[in-house]
Formats: sequence, C-alpha cells, structure tokens
Amino acid sequence: MLLLAGGCTSGNDSADPTTSVERTQGSIAHNAADVTFLTQMISHHQEAIEMSDLVLAEPAATSGGEAEVRVIAQQIRDAQAPEVAQMKAWLKEWGAVAESDSSMDGMEGMDGMDMTGGSPSESGMNGMMTEDQTKQLSAATGADLDRLYLELMIAHHEGAIEMAQTELKEGKNPAALKLAQGVIDTQQAEIEQMQALLTAGQ
Repeated sequence: MLLLAGGCTSGNDSADPTTSVERTQGSIAHNAADVTFLTQMISHHQEAIEMSDLVLAEPAATSGGEAEVRVIAQQIRDAQAPEVAQMKAWLKEWGAVAESDSSMDGMEGMDGMDMTGGSPSESGMNGMMTEDQTKQLSAATGADLDRLYLELMIAHHEGAIEMAQTELKEGKNPAALKLAQGVIDTQQAEIEQMQALLTAGQ
C-alpha cells in the first residue's frame, strides 16, 4: 500500500488488499498530464533522495538540531523511495517510460533546467538544484550542510507542490491524483518543520 504520509509500500497484496486497489487505479484511465506529472516527479524524488543521503552519511549528534535534520532527511528518503517505485510501475502499466530511470549522475537535475543560479532562492525548474547548488551541497559538512540542505529542500518541496497542484487541475488518473494530494499535504508539513529548524538555528 502506498502510504503518502508515511512513505511505505507493501509487496504483499494478500496481506493488504488496498495494494491491489492502488495498482488497479494506476492502470485505468490516464492522460498526458498524469504521465508528465509522474515522469517529472520521479526525477524530483530521486534528487531529494540523493540530497538526503548526503546528510544521512554525515556523523551527527544524537540530540539537538543536527539530529532533527537527520530525522527529516530519513523521513523524506523513506517516503519518496517507495513512491518512485510505485510511479515507475504505473508508467510501465501505461506503456510510458520515465525520463530518468537511474541515479542522477552528480544530481545534475532534469534536462532544460536553469543551471546558472547558486542560492536556494535561485533554484532551477520545479525547485531542482542548479549545478552550483549541487556542488555546494556535496562539499558542505556539519552545520553548513544541515543549513544548506534545509534551504535547498524547502525550495525543492515548493517545486513539488507546484507540480502536484498542476496535476490536481489537469490530471485524470485517480491514483496519480491521490499521490499529488499526498505530496501537497506531506511536503507542506515538512516545509514548516524545516523552516522552524532554520529559525531555531539562526
């Protein structure tokens, strides 16, 4: 079952009948907006996972702000990895192919995005990181990594919410629409968490 808030899926259809329902919904009527949403969101999620992996790879204190940042990074990773697998499965059922079906080399982002900016406020298309931002995040450590991760992930989430809002307006597939609403609800809550951590760290 795809849990939009908790980010978990189950491979046991017999144990969880909702899983079969979700997959059935994924295979019924869809339109071009649904395909665009899923293909772009797969790349978007993959970048968020790699950003979170950088934070999770850093040694951290067991309490305080650093630990809280890592809790959020793990939360994001745990939620979005199974969603990527689910979205790829839907696209396969529809006969569509994801734009990026592998790790994003160096987290360079999606084709056609603005690669000139360097600050979180100058993120590329849909909140994806620019080349400069990718380099900055990869090189950062400690408190600088935490701060930059939060700033970039807030912009990243804002881009995902915009994409999801477009899907709600233009999409057709029930499962994709449900995913879009879950993205909005979950990521808006995470934005508020991250903004609070940034404020506390000032």
